[in-house]
Amino acid sequence: MASTTIDQKQKFNVNPKELLLWLFLGSVSMLFAGLTSAFIVAYGDKSWQLVTMPQNFMWSTIAIVLSSVTMHMAYRSAKQNEIGQIKVYLTLTLLLGLVFFAFQALGYQEMTSNGFFLVGENTNSSFVYLISGIHLAHIISAILAVIGSLISTFKYKVHSKSLVSIRMTGTYWHFLDIVWIYLYFFFLYYNA
Repeated sequence: MASTTIDQKQKFNVNPKELLLWLFLGSVSMLFAGLTSAFIVAYGDKSWQLVTMPQNFMWSTIAIVLSSVTMHMAYRSAKQNEIGQIKVYLTLTLLLGLVFFAFQALGYQEMTSNGFFLVGENTNSSFVYLISGIHLAHIISAILAVIGSLISTFKYKVHSKSLVSIRMTGTYWHFLDIVWIYLYFFFLYYNA
């Protein structure tokens, strides 16, 4: 009977770092929920003009979806102690994250050349810049987390018996992927 109780306690034991990550993700979710709610409230304001969504935002969406696949493969490789594969997949995730960043920057440039600015008379374009910019700031922090996991992998600190750091990095990365997909289609819907 005592061993069953110990097994049950271990089964529901949550790593404090992962708990903090989930609390952080909850607060980030609320941030984006609040920003998109403000967007909806401002929708139809007299200074509201439809924004032509940059083609580069579509390419950045494809890049971040692919990066979630490579991040998942890195975690899977860690569970199987395939250190070389972890390095490959984390490097691909890092590169795709940088590609996402580059396409976002090109998207902003595209918006500017189409006459949509961060500050100006168009409330809609200000929201697109603000919300996507905040997401991009979170992507920068996730890129740093991937770099940290990659360094840990080179030091042989990521393997089947030490998965917390790569699992946390993956959770954060997938979360930001989902948030971007939501934002991208949200922007498309309100600018159709």
